[in-house]
Amino acid sequence: LQRVEGAIGKEDSEAVFPCAWSSSQLGSLRVVDCWEGLEAAMSNGWLEASCLDSEESTDEYCEAYLSIVRTFDATWIVPGRILVTSDPVTTAFDPNPHTFAEVSTSRQVMRTSIWDFPHTQDIDDDDGCRSSTSSCHTVDKQYEQGESMAVALNTCTGSYASFLKECGVAFLIRANFPSEKGMPLDSYDPVLFMERGIRHLDLPVLDRFGALPSHFDISKLMALTGQFATGATGKENAVAIHCKGGFGRSIIFACLLMAERFDVSGAALLGWVRIVRPGSVNTLQQERFIASLRRNTGHKFRNRSERCK
Repeated sequence: LQRVEGAIGKEDSEAVFPCAWSSSQLGSLRVVDCWEGLEAAMSNGWLEASCLDSEESTDEYCEAYLSIVRTFDATWIVPGRILVTSDPVTTAFDPNPHTFAEVSTSRQVMRTSIWDFPHTQDIDDDDGCRSSTSSCHTVDKQYEQGESMAVALNTCTGSYASFLKECGVAFLIRANFPSEKGMPLDSYDPVLFMERGIRHLDLPVLDRFGALPSHFDISKLMALTGQFATGATGKENAVAIHCKGGFGRSIIFACLLMAERFDVSGAALLGWVRIVRPGSVNTLQQERFIASLRRNTGHKFRNRSERCK
């Protein structure tokens, strides 16, 4: 904080970014939080200074980052340990020819079965995404029919499930409901991943009233992911988390894991996720929740999580 203040001045370092979804509200993210996020990333190995050694190494790093964003709408929030994506069904139906076409090679995404689970949020948010109590529908994409769709479904090879296996993901968490506004069809059957040895957990959070998980949801997350997203990278113990768009509810769960695993403050986490996955955190309540996290926050939830196992 002192170094940032010395470089740009106290007033600028404490400047607060406005909320992207409201012209009349200031958020919780300060300029200094972004620098603290970068410092946390460097000290924990999420970002390597060597990527700036030369123009070639910088280009290589950026291309690796962009390639999984373009194809899988995915971002390593913590490389090798915590991956955040959108619901794979929304990406498979994106007309962009760079995106993947299949959730799993064993079954086409269009043939995903209807499974026994509450399929909706129960409440339709028809009052728009600008209110302070509702979440922005970040993936209300236009799924056009015709030639562009045909290109999207035939250009990209490799499935989402294969991508997760290649990334060493052992646990997949779904934070959205199987059917939500903005999704082209119901979400996938978890069997598609379980048959590949990837554990699956449903922790659906209502995309309304700030879109924050309950204490029970957080306790369950901590209880069931204890052995994952830990240790050296390269082992098959990474956690992948997705919601509908991969910017709100999934980011909240990712930040909770990071606060516990890496002893990083909420302010630094808010700065980091906004840098590494632009557009992350899409309600004021989510911003304030992440900013309020303290180091080792996860432990208080883990202490009462035995009942969730």
